[in-house]
Amino acid sequence: MFRHRRTASFTQLTMAALLAICFGPVRAQQATAESNSDPAQLWSDFNHYVRVARPDLASASAAVLLDSVNNTQLLDIVETGDYPDYEKTFERAERVETMAETLQQLRDRIQTARVAKSRDSDRIQSDIEALAGTIRQRHNATQRLRAAGQFAAPQLLNVLLDQKKAHLHPHVETAIVAIGKPLVYPLSVTLSQLEPVQMSQVARALAEIGYPRSMPYLKEILEAPNTDDHALLIVQTAYDRLASSVAVPTDVSAAELFHTLGENYYKAGTTGALLPGFDAATNHGMVWAFSPTAGLVKIPVPASIFADVLAMRAAERALALDEQLDPALTLWLAANLRRENRLGEGDTDPSYDVDREPTYYARIAGPLRMHECLDRAMNDEDADLAIDAINALWATAGTDALINRQGAVQPLIRALTYGDRRVRFPAAFVMTQTRPTSEFPGSPHVVTVLAEAVRQTELTHALVIAADQESLNRLMAAVKTLDYQVTGGLSLESVIDAVNTGPGFDLIIANLDAAGIEALNEKTAQNYKLSTAPILALVSIGDQSKMEITYKGNRRLRTALATTDPQALREAVRQTASTSSGQPITAEEAVAYASKALQLLRDVGRSGSTVYNLSESEPTVIAAIDDPRHKIVVGAAQVLELLDSQAAQLALASAAVDDARPEDVRIALLNSLAESAKQFGNKLGQIELDDLIALVRSSDGDMALASARAQGALTLPTSSVVDMIVE
Repeated sequence: MFRHRRTASFTQLTMAALLAICFGPVRAQQATAESNSDPAQLWSDFNHYVRVARPDLASASAAVLLDSVNNTQLLDIVETGDYPDYEKTFERAERVETMAETLQQLRDRIQTARVAKSRDSDRIQSDIEALAGTIRQRHNATQRLRAAGQFAAPQLLNVLLDQKKAHLHPHVETAIVAIGKPLVYPLSVTLSQLEPVQMSQVARALAEIGYPRSMPYLKEILEAPNTDDHALLIVQTAYDRLASSVAVPTDVSAAELFHTLGENYYKAGTTGALLPGFDAATNHGMVWAFSPTAGLVKIPVPASIFADVLAMRAAERALALDEQLDPALTLWLAANLRRENRLGEGDTDPSYDVDREPTYYARIAGPLRMHECLDRAMNDEDADLAIDAINALWATAGTDALINRQGAVQPLIRALTYGDRRVRFPAAFVMTQTRPTSEFPGSPHVVTVLAEAVRQTELTHALVIAADQESLNRLMAAVKTLDYQVTGGLSLESVIDAVNTGPGFDLIIANLDAAGIEALNEKTAQNYKLSTAPILALVSIGDQSKMEITYKGNRRLRTALATTDPQALREAVRQTASTSSGQPITAEEAVAYASKALQLLRDVGRSGSTVYNLSESEPTVIAAIDDPRHKIVVGAAQVLELLDSQAAQLALASAAVDDARPEDVRIALLNSLAESAKQFGNKLGQIELDDLIALVRSSDGDMALASARAQGALTLPTSSVVDMIVE
């Protein structure tokens, strides 16, 4: 065979040389491969040419081979061909850059065929039958069943349920143990509905596998009334064996075990850990269900929700056993909300057979459970779930329930200082709308967060701190070219007013020494508006080496060498910004947040609340008078009219006489100025009064009426009116 292969290759090399003379090298390679239509020979040629360092001819042979066979035929050629050690060929091909695409196609198609072949029901059944054959047949069949994994479970179970195939039962039990962990979940869900004989067989196999995931199902059998005595003894032995391996308390209930199992699933979904049952070939998780009529059935669900579906099912089983197990209810609610959030566009969940939307259950469960969901969401940095929980609290909870005075955990209050604005803003909205009558921990933060929301835009904001003015100027100019709105200073203290009155920051860039970076990291961590903003530390090479050790594992802080290269800075900013826990806010969301915050600030002012101090929002709302969004300017004016403040009234008057503004906005400002004057009297200086009188004299229509109203409310001297009459 070896001699034949070399002869064939030599002939083809000679032909390739002749064709190259006539048609050129590229066409020669294609013609050489196409001249041989035997797929088996093409596979041999591919291996040979790779090993003699002719990647051009190897790629040509592989291309023709891939075009001439389907996946099943390709796998058959690979498994029966002259190169059982073909992986060595692949290893050599990996070193050749020009072969990367061809090699990947071969590997993908071989693997796809291998997966499909291992899961073919006829082949699985044949392998199960072969378990009763010779030692060699049994070994080969077991190996193939291992490749099938969880997909062999239904047919293996069917054999155990068929008394006519009792001669296969011992072999099937042995094979189940050999396959191991992939069968634990599908077989465990069948236990409670099996007849005593099959229950005993499955329990023995699960104990032999030794994976504790089956413990809740075994414990459920032990707690069930009227279980067959013989089966009960075997199940007890299986449970005790597993329990001793993981030190489970003797008094733990099945409901508690199911709850723990569900929590483990949920945690895996949070950390991204792979779960048994996930099928990489289809990027789906297999959910298993069993009934005596339908048998063991798999339900594929998208990988993004697999952990949540499993958590829900475990929690539901826990609640069926103990309806008072509140933590299991909280788990089910959180997993259900997160499952919906994680479903991709166009994806469906065929395992979810509940008619109601997740928000229905979130509302009906009540505030205590939603407080627990909110706490879980913030611990996991899951903003979408946190927003769901806050919305449910908003819809169902009164003041006491929202503040959760009886509980040790105060998650909604904690949410007021949460790093992600999409959580912080709704929390403040809810706390404002409940109209508390007495102070509570966190109440001073509410107006501060509302004021922050007023200044929210879709723009991204960067805070720049540098050791000297020259570095600061250069760095601010560079960062502005990266589409950031920039605030900068020589220390955090020098910009703290801008931090407190402005919108949240998306990025902090610092050009300081190691000690300065350490101090900045500590200070920003204590300011909720900066606590989750990622930090890019631009440092010397010596400081970078030290800091990479000090801050190893710190996801918030990233170091880079101080540079004036725009491209290097852009890349460093991009990598640092990607660690931010908060998603960007769209223009529409920003307007909605700002408008809602202004509405609630007006409500605070009109209610005369002694819990919330509206004056704390004054600097931010005054700044909002210059907002380019006209809706926000009008809303800010309606808040300023409620403040007994000269600064507020001056801001209204100055903006109202600004002829660069649209007329309808100026009219709204004049009306707010009139309301301010009606409540708090005239607080304007002579310059502002003169400007207003000039506007009254020069305007007409609605503008004239609004300016006249403002003048009258300010109770200006009657001489100005007389002058206009007698002109």
